[in-house]
Amino acid sequence: MAHYLETGQKYCWRKDILTKDKISYKGLKAELCWILNNKKWRLKMHTGFNNKTFLLTGSSGFIGASLSKRLLLEFPEVTIIGIDSMNDYYDVRLKEYRLSGLQTIASEKNTGSFQFQKGNIADKATVAELFRKYQPDIVVNLAAQAGVRYSIANPDAYIESNLIGFYNILEACRHSYDDGKTGVQ
Repeated sequence: MAHYLETGQKYCWRKDILTKDKISYKGLKAELCWILNNKKWRLKMHTGFNNKTFLLTGSSGFIGASLSKRLLLEFPEVTIIGIDSMNDYYDVRLKEYRLSGLQTIASEKNTGSFQFQKGNIADKATVAELFRKYQPDIVVNLAAQAGVRYSIANPDAYIESNLIGFYNILEACRHSYDDGKTGVQ
């Protein structure tokens, strides 16, 4: 059972567990950091995402781009393979702006990368090729057709993206273990 001590609005490990600001508890590693701008303690977790390849679907959406940005900034050796259909439900220029920001962040780093592929996860061959080519360690599926009103007028778009696309991702994850491979974590 972990022991916590509240400091401000953040939580940190009990001081008797700290060893020179480094923490190790049941295999979990972290650092206790003092945040200067808001004068609070923050627990920075070391999750082992470095040298991992992420397949992130919906990477040009708000959440997908935000997660990609955070991963690129927090883990210098992460590789992110982004896929998005870039459909025009939202303004495509906004999606392109988000992607250019991610490419800029990735290009300024010494290691790691962000690669984008325009494609639809409902296309089984596209998903299979991504898994074959990049062999992702971690898959984050954020691709989905948004909008409740739109779903009433265009139910096929929802079936394609939200059901068939998700099924294709699940199947590719399942088959990533074939032939004794390590597979998706």
